Amino acid sequence: MKKIMSTISIIILALGISWQALASGGGDSSDDFRLKDITQFNLNENVGLKGYDPVSYFEEGGSDPQEGTDEFTADFGGVTYKFANEKNLNLFLDEVSKNERLNIKTLKYEPTYGGWCAYVMGLNGGKIDINPESYDFTGDRLHVFADGAKEPWLADKEKLERSADRRWNRILKRARR
Repeated sequence: MKKIMSTISIIILALGISWQALASGGGDSSDDFRLKDITQFNLNENVGLKGYDPVSYFEEGGSDPQEGTDEFTADFGGVTYKFANEKNLNLFLDEVSKNERLNIKTLKYEPTYGGWCAYVMGLNGGKIDINPESYDFTGDRLHVFADGAKEPWLADKEKLERSADRRWNRILKRARR
């Protein structure tokens, strides 16, 4: 009897997971991987980071923010990113592919908090536009700032980052309702 109940539980769980996948837009996990509410992101005509190359901020992309071009673009979850060169585009696409295989929903090269000012997000959950040349890292997390906001962020980075993470998660949860 215990074995039958265990089997029934597994079947119910499997059906629940299948139903959840169908309800979220299809059973293909790659669809779910890319799904995000871009209405919450700092975009200009669906372009993120004001057209700057997200890989260019990182060491492998040159550690120097560069504007991307229309020649090299990629879409991730409805956000279009532009790249300064083919090498950076390929690094981005490799990261997307790796994350899809591992079912990781965040992407190293995307800025935190939907591309809004990290300081203001941590301060009060506000969505303030950025200067794409004002940025900082925590590990591999790219934070971008409005003019004048980087210095106060650095003065209390640990606390502000925790606060910004909580506030951004709340924004995304409210948007899903």
